[in-house]
Amino acid sequence: MVLRSRLLLVGALALGVVGCAGSAPSKPAPALTMPDAYQAALPVTASAAADAVKSEVWWQAYGSSELNRLISQALTTNPDLKIAASQVQQARLRANQVGAGRLPTLTAPVRAAVGSGTGSEALQNSQASLQGTYRVDIWGEQSAQSESAERLVWRAIYERENLQRNLSSALVSTYIAYLVAGDSVSIARESETIAKDILQTVERRMAAGDATLEELEQQRTALHLQQATLPGLENQREDLRNALSRLVGVLPRDIVLLSSSVDQLTTPTVDVGLPSRLLLNRPDIRVVEARMQAANANIAVARARLLPPVDLALQSGYNGLGLGQLLQPQNLFWNGVASLAVTIFDGGRRDADKALAQAAYEEMVITYGQTVYQAIRDVESALTGLRSANLRLDAQKRATRSALSLLGVNVEAYSLGATDLMTLLEARRAYQRSMDESKRAKADALNSYAKLSQALGMENGSETVERYSSR
Repeated sequence: MVLRSRLLLVGALALGVVGCAGSAPSKPAPALTMPDAYQAALPVTASAAADAVKSEVWWQAYGSSELNRLISQALTTNPDLKIAASQVQQARLRANQVGAGRLPTLTAPVRAAVGSGTGSEALQNSQASLQGTYRVDIWGEQSAQSESAERLVWRAIYERENLQRNLSSALVSTYIAYLVAGDSVSIARESETIAKDILQTVERRMAAGDATLEELEQQRTALHLQQATLPGLENQREDLRNALSRLVGVLPRDIVLLSSSVDQLTTPTVDVGLPSRLLLNRPDIRVVEARMQAANANIAVARARLLPPVDLALQSGYNGLGLGQLLQPQNLFWNGVASLAVTIFDGGRRDADKALAQAAYEEMVITYGQTVYQAIRDVESALTGLRSANLRLDAQKRATRSALSLLGVNVEAYSLGATDLMTLLEARRAYQRSMDESKRAKADALNSYAKLSQALGMENGSETVERYSSR
């Protein structure tokens, strides 16, 4: 009875200490100097900023059902996203493993021993019991391990979100490039038609004696050169189609693309006065933040391991000389053990572990600040690019209208013999270049919006995070 009372007293004291002890206090988050707004942004109200944050998916602003379908398919079939989802599940399983370490372990040891004594009689001993062991989290080591594992789960979730953010941006940019390549093919074919019409005009003038053989050969050369550009442009479009299929996660033959011109996309209008603190919701920033919090928890783990662990063990069962006598009431036994192991010398390993954890945390603090400031620079650059792209697009539209008008004037003048062939060919080339530049200018404006949305982290990520965190 005296031994039993002492064991119960030790267990009660240990559990009481556990109830009073808490985890080590978290280190404060790094102080970051955040600008109130972006330098290149236009001022907007707080409600406008909130509406922008609540926007669903930014690529829907292009007004393309085909693009929406491609991105929706990519979010389901892209292999990189599937791998990232598997990594989230693995991180959650590891967190469950760490959490299971905080629970008692129950085993059922069964032992049967046979030996010989000093005489001819054989010695037998059999034992069957239940044994429970439990490490008391007196210094907060296990709770800190669970905190670190949980933060690594969120890291995996946000890494998947960041991959989705980059995937959607890459798919939009590739889709725009595909449409621009299709426009280049269409412009080249249109230029081929114009070159054929001019050739027919030169042939008529040649028959009437108003043109020379040199002019006829010049126009034939221009037509053949125009026809020579088509295979390269069509090959470029097919390469972009293959790139789209890779991003979506299907074979090129399985991807259906019906749109053929970048003019089918709407140029979005953007409220660009969002406060900079909204950047803290970007998934890549949240990844570093989760890593920093996990590193902070690892400091508490290393600190707790400097202190002696407290283990409790309780065993109860039957012990007898043979199997026939094993379950008799007088063979019932139980025992309890409380142990505390103090490390006297380990060569400084635990101190080094604590210093390493502290250094890793300091590294993550610096990385966190660096990531946030780089995000601010990304937004500033995207805003500047968006402004210049829109200005360029407006100017290029005016230049294209002028080039088309000039081409029409030269065609009419050449048919009347009022200008020479070289002037007409130069007007045609100027119109083709202006058309190409106009398509590319619109593509730049569309891509600038995509870059700004990516830099701001404007993704439907909160819904996805909620889906993954609830698993």
